[in-house]
Amino acid sequence: MRATIFLLVRRRATVLTAVLAVLVTVSLIMWRLVTSSSDVEAAVDDAQRQAEQTGQQFGQQLPVENFFVDPRYILAEGLPMDLGLLAVGLALVGLVGGASIAGSDWRTGTVRFLLPSLTARAAGTLRTLGAWAVLSVLGAFVLVLLAVGGLYAVAAINGHVSGIAGLTIVSTALRAVLVVAASSVAGASLAIATRHELPVIIAVLAYVVVAEGVLEAAMGQFGYTAPSQRVHEFIMSRDISSERTLQCGDVPLCPLIYDSGPGNPMGYVVLALTVGACVLAALLIARRPIWR
Repeated sequence: MRATIFLLVRRRATVLTAVLAVLVTVSLIMWRLVTSSSDVEAAVDDAQRQAEQTGQQFGQQLPVENFFVDPRYILAEGLPMDLGLLAVGLALVGLVGGASIAGSDWRTGTVRFLLPSLTARAAGTLRTLGAWAVLSVLGAFVLVLLAVGGLYAVAAINGHVSGIAGLTIVSTALRAVLVVAASSVAGASLAIATRHELPVIIAVLAYVVVAEGVLEAAMGQFGYTAPSQRVHEFIMSRDISSERTLQCGDVPLCPLIYDSGPGNPMGYVVLALTVGACVLAALLIARRPIWR
């Protein structure tokens, strides 16, 4: 296992995956820094002006809080949401990266020369998946910590850092790491099962770019929820029964803050079954002769 991890770390696809994952994480932090501001007075003045103008049109006085948009980055509100967004993005990166690493060995015929027997092929597949799982967990853990630190810094500069429970940070971060690692292992397993990385990558890109939007537009009225949205909600796991009172200063409106719960048990079951099915398919197909 240690030798497999060492070899994976030195592969170009692994390095590119890591670089892309870091860029996604840093981009999220910078985006929040650029789009937030500590100038609350300007936002209050703008809300008052909009309330007066709209009130004159309708002939009645409207509350200012209906038009107030807090420009600050409220850590208690934004961190769980942003960790969910980050995890979805990193999961896609890990899925494609895992598929590229595992599928290329089969496409180029490396497996046929290095692991000629069916038993050795299955054992090699298990080592590759285990090593990629270890790297995915470690990489996701480091990136999530980077995101938490970066977003805390954004809130300290352009926002509000208090009001978030430590358990919310820990539970949300752990679910984010779990989702990223599961997606990475699933991507590698599917590439082994298809013995090529391109079908997996094309299927993922086609769904993300085309199918998800089409399905939401066509079936949204029937209650359809995109998988990415379900994953995002699972990572946040907001407990609506535990509303937290936030002291956000002298502003017309404070956001509603909820602590994160332990997560829907069905979410963990779906993750485990999905990864288990993908790994099992990879092991079974790896034992088949190369020409089949």
